Amino acid sequence: MKFLGTSAADSIPNLHCQCAHCMEARKRKGKDIRMRASFLLDENNLIDIGQDINAQSQKFELELYRLKNIFITHSHEDHFSLNELLNISHAHKNGGAKGREKLNVYLSKPAYGYMEKLYAAMRTSPFNESTESQYVNFIPLDYFENYETGDMKIYTLKGNHDAYGEGEKSINYIFTFKNGVKVLYASDTGYYPDETFEHLEGKMDYVIMECCTTDSKNKGKRAGSHLDIKGYLEMLDEFKKRNFIDENTKIYATHMSHSHDLMHQELQDTFDKTDYKVVVAYDGLDIC
Repeated sequence: MKFLGTSAADSIPNLHCQCAHCMEARKRKGKDIRMRASFLLDENNLIDIGQDINAQSQKFELELYRLKNIFITHSHEDHFSLNELLNISHAHKNGGAKGREKLNVYLSKPAYGYMEKLYAAMRTSPFNESTESQYVNFIPLDYFENYETGDMKIYTLKGNHDAYGEGEKSINYIFTFKNGVKVLYASDTGYYPDETFEHLEGKMDYVIMECCTTDSKNKGKRAGSHLDIKGYLEMLDEFKKRNFIDENTKIYATHMSHSHDLMHQELQDTFDKTDYKVVVAYDGLDIC
């Protein structure tokens, strides 16, 4: 499993930005340079395909043409770049994808509805051909349902993050591998509603969850559609209370924005002072 990107929507540094965080990231480089959030479960399974996916595949020397399944958390562009996905048609036109099975793309039903409208709008141009449906199989998902693909089981959770589809909330995924290992991937998240907490079952081996900002700046109120450090730790408290995690669960923070007051090492130092062994992820981090 590999973090391909660990930033929020505009990456770090934001190319237009001269805030303190972006300027310091340019100086420090390394782990403080973040592309948009994407996660590789294995050579066949990817979570989110954003605008940086081509750069990520080249930087980490990945053969992403081997992908069979892509799981979309929600319809925002940093997680679902339809244009990057539909580049598969060019590979087929050039004969470079001959014999490949259809690529499966899983997304919530509201995101699927939005995607259909976006796809239709993109294909009104006379310079485009509506051939991608030959190569991509879009699969709409319900919240709080079980699915299977290959040797992997998937359970869908409803996040607390609005996106473009009508009534769309993000999907967070629990993946169960053939060997029994369970992974929660939670981005974008927000603090879960009671409905979602009630659907948490089993013990997670890995929790990968967004920590978008240092402080929600909501005058002490809980952050809404994204987690700050306080909300992140409160989520872990609730997970622990429900026996969803224990001392053996490996916990990672991802999806950081340049609104963070803390750079990578300072954020790690902050988590090191808490009751949880949280690892602040960075682009290229392998965890299994």
